[in-house]
Amino acid sequence: HFKHGVKPWQAKRMLWNSFNFGGNNTTDESQFTIDAGGYNPLTGLSYGELAGESRSQHKSQGFGVPRSRGAQKEYFVAIKGDRPSADLLDGVDITWNRVPLRFSNEPERKSWVQSINTMVEVMAKSFLPEQPYLTVPALIRMHKAIKEDVLESNWRTKKLREIENLLVECMGLYAEAIVPAQFIPENERFRVTLNMINRSPIRVHALSYRVNGTKVDIISELPFNTNRQKVDTLSFPYTFIESQPYWLKNGLEKELFNTSDQTLIGKPVNDPLQATIELLVEGYKLELTRPIQYKFTDPVKGELYQPAFITPRHLVYSNNDVILFKKGQEKDSARVRLYVSSWEAVQGKKPSVSLESKEFVQANFEKDFNSSVNGLKSYEFTVNNYLSRKGLEQDELAMYFRMDGETFTNAQRTISYDHIPTLRHYYQDRIKVLNIDLKLSGKRVGYIEGAGDKVAACLEAMGYTVEILKEEDITEANLRRFDAVITGIRAYNVHEYLTRRYDALMKFVQNGGNLIVQYNTSSNIGPIKAKMSPYDLGIGRTRVTDETSPVRFVLPDHPVFNYPNKISEKDFNGWIQERSIYHGAQYDKAFAAPLGLKDFGENEEVGSLLIAPYGKGNFVYTGLVFFRQLPAAVPGAYRLMANLIGLPKNN
Repeated sequence: HFKHGVKPWQAKRMLWNSFNFGGNNTTDESQFTIDAGGYNPLTGLSYGELAGESRSQHKSQGFGVPRSRGAQKEYFVAIKGDRPSADLLDGVDITWNRVPLRFSNEPERKSWVQSINTMVEVMAKSFLPEQPYLTVPALIRMHKAIKEDVLESNWRTKKLREIENLLVECMGLYAEAIVPAQFIPENERFRVTLNMINRSPIRVHALSYRVNGTKVDIISELPFNTNRQKVDTLSFPYTFIESQPYWLKNGLEKELFNTSDQTLIGKPVNDPLQATIELLVEGYKLELTRPIQYKFTDPVKGELYQPAFITPRHLVYSNNDVILFKKGQEKDSARVRLYVSSWEAVQGKKPSVSLESKEFVQANFEKDFNSSVNGLKSYEFTVNNYLSRKGLEQDELAMYFRMDGETFTNAQRTISYDHIPTLRHYYQDRIKVLNIDLKLSGKRVGYIEGAGDKVAACLEAMGYTVEILKEEDITEANLRRFDAVITGIRAYNVHEYLTRRYDALMKFVQNGGNLIVQYNTSSNIGPIKAKMSPYDLGIGRTRVTDETSPVRFVLPDHPVFNYPNKISEKDFNGWIQERSIYHGAQYDKAFAAPLGLKDFGENEEVGSLLIAPYGKGNFVYTGLVFFRQLPAAVPGAYRLMANLIGLPKNN
C-alpha cells in the first residue's frame, strides 16, 4: 500500500450499533444516538426511504422491504476510542485543513483555506437553478486554485474531478463516445463517433481527444445547443486486463479471487475503455473523460447504452463439460464438439483446432477456413478412453485454435441483467475427463428442468438416456418409460404446473419409479408453488457451507450407500463450494435420513438427504449440491447420484 502513497492512519473511534428487536434490547438512553430517519429536501426522500429502495435492489435474495418514514433513533456504544457527544464525527477534521498544500507557513495556509471556503459559500448562496452556467467562472477559479496550490494527493485528484463534473453539469455539456458494435476485435480498426453539445452560453472549444494513447485533433467551437460530431477510425490493441474483469485474471485460489494490483482492489469492474476530451472553457483548459460505449435502440426500452469490449478475434469453446469413462472399459469413446466463433471475416486460411493435455493431443486441420463476422464453425472429435490405458482417473482437455502463427484459447461468458451493465469475461474452456469405478442400475431418466443447471448433460455423460420433460409429457402412461425422474434445482419454486402433475408423479413412484427432487427454497422470493412430496415435508434454511466438513453415514446399511456402488467417505473428497443447501425440515417419519453433515464447530444436520418408500418406488429430497459437483467432475457425486437413480424397488 505504501508504494502507492498510502500513509499510516488510525480510526478516531469504533462504535457498535446496539439494537432492539426479536425480544432482545441492547439499547440504553445513556448511549450516543442519532436520528437515521432524517429528510433530505434535495432528493425529496428521507434516509429511511433511500434505505428501503437500496435494500430492495438486492433482487437475487428477495430482500424487498417497505420504505420507512419519520424519525428513527439509532443507538451506539463506543467500544474503541472516545465517545462522541454531539456528532458522530466529533474531533474528526473534515475541513480543507487536512489537505496537503504547497504553503510552508501557517498564515498563508489559513488564508488559502479561508479563500476556498468563501468561494464555496458564495457559490452556494448565489446559485440559480434556472441559470447554473453563471457559476462556471467561480468553479474555474476554484479548479485553478486547487490545481496550483494543492500538492499531489488523492484529495487533489478527487476535488479536481468533482469540480470538473460540476462544470459539465452547470453548462449542460453533453458528450458521448460511441462505437457501432459492442465487440471490438483486437487490433481491428473501428469507427469512433464523438458527439458533443454545449447547452449553455459559456464559450467552449473542443481541442482534441485521446483513445488508447492515440490523440485526435478536433479544433472546433461548441456553439449553443448545436451537436458537433467527429468520426474517426482507430485501432484497438487487445490487452487482457481491459476486457477481462481484473478479479478473474489470475483465477481462483481456495475459492478466493487473487488480485495482486492494489490499485484495482475495491473497484466492481475494470475501468472502461474511454475517450479523454481536451476542452477550453472560457479560455481555461480542462479534460473530460467519457466511456466508449455501444448505443442502440430497443423497440420497447428505447435508447440503451452498453460497455464496449475488446475481444479476441476468435473464441473457442465446447458444450461438453465432462467426459466420463468407466474403469476397465478401454474401448469406451465419447464424441466432443468444439466451436470457433469469429469476430472477423477470414478467407482461405489453414488453421487447426485441437484438444490437448499432457496425456492427450488430438487436432483437426481445415484446408480452407472461411468465416464471417459473428460466424460460428463446429468441429467433431472422438475421444477414446486414453486414461484407462494409462491407469489414470482424471484429466482436463484444453482447447486451442491456431492460425497464421497465432494461438487463440479464450471462450467468452456473458452476464446480462436489466439493472446492471452487461459483463463479459474470457476464460480458457476445458473439458474434465473422468475414468472412475461407476456402476449404473437403470437406463432411462426423465428430467424436469427448474431454475437452470447442467445436471441433465452430466447424466448423459454417465451413460443414461435422458429426456427433458415438459408439462404435457408428465402423464402416468408416459412416465412408465423411465427408471427415474429428477427435478432440476428449484423446480417446485418456478413451476406451478407441477401441482397439476402431482398425481401422475406419485403414480410413477407407486409403480416402482424413483422420483429425485433436488433442492427448493422456502424464502419470500422462492416459495414452494407446487405439491411435492407424498408425505409431510418442510423445506428449511439449513446448509453446510464448508466443502471439506466431515460426513457421517447415519444409516450405513441403507441401499443408497451400497447399491450399485459402495459409497465411502472418500466419495465426499474434492467437493467444491459447499456440501448442501436448503435441507428438508419437519418431515414425516416415513423418511429415512441416512446422511449426517455438519460445519466445523456446529451441530450435525441430517436433512440433506431424505428417502421415503412410496408404493414400489422411492421419493427422494436432497439438498446435496449435485448441480455444483457433477459439472465440476467430482467422482463421488456421480457414484452417489447413480445410487439414487438405482434405489431398489420395494416389495
